Amino acid sequence: YMVLPIMHEGEFLGYLELGAAKKFHLHKGLLNALNEVIPILAMANKRFVTEQQNLIEAVIQQECTTIHPAVKWRFEEEAVNFVEAQENGKQPVFKDIVFNNLYPLYGQLDIKGSSNRRNKAVSADLIKQLEGIEKVLRAALKLYKLPSYEELIFRTESFIRVLKKELAAGSEHTILAFLNSDVYPIFEYLRKKDKGLKILIEQYEAIIDPDIKTVYHERKKYDNGVNLINQRLASYLDKRQVEAQAMFPHYFERYKTDGVEFNMYIGQSINRDETFDEIFLKNIRLWQLQVICEMENEFKGIQKELDTTIEVASLILVYNTPISVHFRMDEKQFDIEGAYNARYEIIKKRVDKAHIKGTNERITRPGSLVIVYSQEQDAHEYRTYLKFLTAKGFIKEGIEDVALEDLQGVFGLRALRVEIAYSSGLTIDELIKEMEVKVED
Repeated sequence: YMVLPIMHEGEFLGYLELGAAKKFHLHKGLLNALNEVIPILAMANKRFVTEQQNLIEAVIQQECTTIHPAVKWRFEEEAVNFVEAQENGKQPVFKDIVFNNLYPLYGQLDIKGSSNRRNKAVSADLIKQLEGIEKVLRAALKLYKLPSYEELIFRTESFIRVLKKELAAGSEHTILAFLNSDVYPIFEYLRKKDKGLKILIEQYEAIIDPDIKTVYHERKKYDNGVNLINQRLASYLDKRQVEAQAMFPHYFERYKTDGVEFNMYIGQSINRDETFDEIFLKNIRLWQLQVICEMENEFKGIQKELDTTIEVASLILVYNTPISVHFRMDEKQFDIEGAYNARYEIIKKRVDKAHIKGTNERITRPGSLVIVYSQEQDAHEYRTYLKFLTAKGFIKEGIEDVALEDLQGVFGLRALRVEIAYSSGLTIDELIKEMEVKVED
């Protein structure tokens, strides 16, 4: 009996087993001959392993889209089962994947009043476009005294008056339809009719964006500002996430909307190699607090580069009850499992619009960090972190503790609110080290 290791470029691939029924049929001469064959076997084995891995990757991509590295191992296990069933002639099914008993963390840096700001930018651009239209029509009326030109001027001025009050739903579509059907055909006629009017029409066309065929000035400044903020903050968050994963591997996802928001799920079911302890949860929570403060500082630097005024407000949601996270095959994304756990998602989607109870003041405000909680033990834990971060210069003195108005289906929430102290050079490693020393003391 002979067992020979199969190696390829220093990588161990497996064993070759040989057995003989009679003595001396396996000998050194045969081994020398096998040494000529084994490299070929190794190359074939390596190719098989590579193809198998590629097939597994293809199944994951097809069934699940891109998977976060922290949970990829679980999808690989299921992909192996899928491939084996396929090779054995069975009908393969990629089973649902659930991670139980995870602690959720949610944070966001939201652009304040984004809808109002965008509406104002749209209104300003449409007003500028209509004023350009009116200039051409008044010049045409002065030359030709036609009632149709006067009527077009009246409608143009009516649109301008409405836009100066508010941008109603459908206003932009109505105005552009008016221009395309009633104004631009007249412009084509006037362009050929009079050289002076042709010059005015060309001046009007010069303010029109060639791609979207409308004035895109204020909106462009706002959109470029939002895109710059999202890109820089998301990039900063991604870099800092590397440190957080080194503490204890966990699931992380972020979104760029009007600002940046991110979800984190940490617990034993995500990591099969390390034992989860609540100290890791505390470290991640402290990391989240510091990173939010750092992203606020990063935003202050970005703000100086903007052509328009934009403010952000930060929020963290504390939820101390472990939940289950389910990867939905039909939607190819993670979601909260079960009706009870869905309460977390409801709070997350509604809380940033909440007011302080008994007032018209929104809980979030520029320059402040809001920590929403429901249990007093969470407030106690976070007060400890906030006092520590105050001492380290991340936030200013003073912690507000306020009740939130009742939301639809959600009652009894409270929030801690602190002001950001901009600029602190302390690293997360230094913070954690000092925090651990404090805990030991």
